[in-house]
Amino acid sequence: MPGKKTKAKAKTSVAGSPDDQLHSFIGDIPSADGWTPVIDILCNHLDLPERPSTRNGLKRVHANFENIYGRLEKTYTRSASDVRVKGGIAGIYARMCVDSILRTMLFRKGFLKQIFPLLEIPSCRHLALRSLTTITHHVISALVACLKDFADDPKVVELAIITISHCFIAALCDDGVKMDPGLARSFDHLDVVKTVTEALHKPSLSRVMVDHSVQLLAASTIHCKIPFGCTTPMKLMACASKPAPPHLNEILRAYGFEKCELTIIMKTSLDYQRAMIASVQSHDLYSLGLSLASFITRTEFSISDGMFETENPVTGRREILDSGLPFKLWGDALPHCAKAIRDRGFPKQVDLADILDMKYHIMRQRIPEAVKIANVALARNPGLAYAYYALSLAADTRDGLRAAKKGMKCADITPFLRFQMMQRAVEHAGEMGIQMVQDASGADDKKWVEGIAFLASALEDSKAYIAGAPPDNRHMKNMLYWYILLRITMEEDISADLAGYQGFIRRLKIADDFSNWVGVPPPKTVFRLTQQTVVKLFPEAAEEWDDFMTNLGTDQPSPLPSAEKAEDDLAVWLGDMDLEDGQRAEHFQPARFNNGEIALYRCSWCGNPSVALRKCAGCSKTRYCDASCQRLHWKEHKKACVADDKVSK
Repeated sequence: MPGKKTKAKAKTSVAGSPDDQLHSFIGDIPSADGWTPVIDILCNHLDLPERPSTRNGLKRVHANFENIYGRLEKTYTRSASDVRVKGGIAGIYARMCVDSILRTMLFRKGFLKQIFPLLEIPSCRHLALRSLTTITHHVISALVACLKDFADDPKVVELAIITISHCFIAALCDDGVKMDPGLARSFDHLDVVKTVTEALHKPSLSRVMVDHSVQLLAASTIHCKIPFGCTTPMKLMACASKPAPPHLNEILRAYGFEKCELTIIMKTSLDYQRAMIASVQSHDLYSLGLSLASFITRTEFSISDGMFETENPVTGRREILDSGLPFKLWGDALPHCAKAIRDRGFPKQVDLADILDMKYHIMRQRIPEAVKIANVALARNPGLAYAYYALSLAADTRDGLRAAKKGMKCADITPFLRFQMMQRAVEHAGEMGIQMVQDASGADDKKWVEGIAFLASALEDSKAYIAGAPPDNRHMKNMLYWYILLRITMEEDISADLAGYQGFIRRLKIADDFSNWVGVPPPKTVFRLTQQTVVKLFPEAAEEWDDFMTNLGTDQPSPLPSAEKAEDDLAVWLGDMDLEDGQRAEHFQPARFNNGEIALYRCSWCGNPSVALRKCAGCSKTRYCDASCQRLHWKEHKKACVADDKVSK
């Protein structure tokens, strides 16, 4: 075992080879009270920086890496029987691994082969786990085996779970999958989840174990992705030929048949066909463009790629009719109609031309081109709702969310566009909120509060969507998935039987019935299966974890056995690291939030969550995404702002 923390003796006081001197120095430390003196002697003996993780120390290691690693590896090999030396070298590697470049260089050297054997040595087991907690890489199999074999050692269980969690997150994140796609597939996910879950039933359960276990489970669930299904106009049209089941017909009647999605799609489809047929007779692309622009803001399925056909009297086959128009596919009429509108030169109709062009690019899956047109249109008219909708489809979720939130505030907006942007806002905010909460280090991390603000926004919008959107809307199922899961996640007081959720669970059943009626059974997406699993298992889980959750707010770290003082000493030593960005490492703290903090991360006009909001120069209380939100809110905010400004003076 390593000895007490005492001052290292000078190398010249012991005769013999350098290796004999090293083992003598370490052996002179009388009792097992800490690893720090062992590591200090090693650094001194091998001429390493005393603080290899400081900026200056790391520079020295970078400049002489090959030589330093060679000395460490040679000393490790020659000290096969001295676990103190081997353990001390593992600690040095851990300190070096705070630098990402050095960490990569060490991995390439295969230094993990020097650490794994220490898991089998009782006196070094905790040291190895401490080092691996810092190193965090693909050690899943070894750690799971350790977790099973030493399930009665609380510290082994805690450190193993922490390290496994870090490894999962590193391997399953987007960057990790890009670097090594095969690594995630090599994990036995079921075995890991089962082993970690069983460990959570131990009486020595701590808050840090629960938090890291939840992170592990969350990382595992987002690894598998199944594409979402969607309905099509053809199936919607086909279902209209048969009456809706009585219970669905009653729901449609109560909402208003004329406002329901299927009714609007059917009406728009007929209007679209009439307009296209009329254009063959008139060749008036300007009038056609005005009609198509109005259809586009009614429903997603407004424009389809039909064509003019006729029957060949000789062969009896259907052939494309030469109509004399500059397009064959009906969808290709859009840019021609847009040009015809612009050629007329009416300033108020430029927006309509832009709508046609944006829809054309969206149909052809050219979203970046639609975004360019949308930005130009909004510079001219900040109230053009369809332009915000085009921006909400952008790949950048933060920009997409900002556009959706602003678009919903437009005065001139159709129900279709309002609910379409609402569901986009839920998707964007929900995805970003989940990612930020997972990335947050604790309560002092701004990512945590911002992430909760995003989730609160998604919860708010999903509730509004469910309350107002047509009951046969194709996005209703997803919005209910989001609402149920977000509410369970964020609500503090939940009855075990989910009594307050039953109405929304019934709404989901109705949404499923609508999907089945139109011939598109609900796809078994990961999102759907997650919601079903949570609702199914929640009552039993609530009962199982009731005591733990009750005491969660007053949870205190459990005292460590006195025999583990040596490992604690190492923990302090490792915990005194400088991070790669120059900041100090902090001990884990459970993250919390309050509604007052969340409000500071929401735009006072559109409600968009962001950590980069700008304060009103007048009152310094309201916050805005940008100048356009502040300008749009000024009429409403002016009186309060002036009053606050007078009080401050």
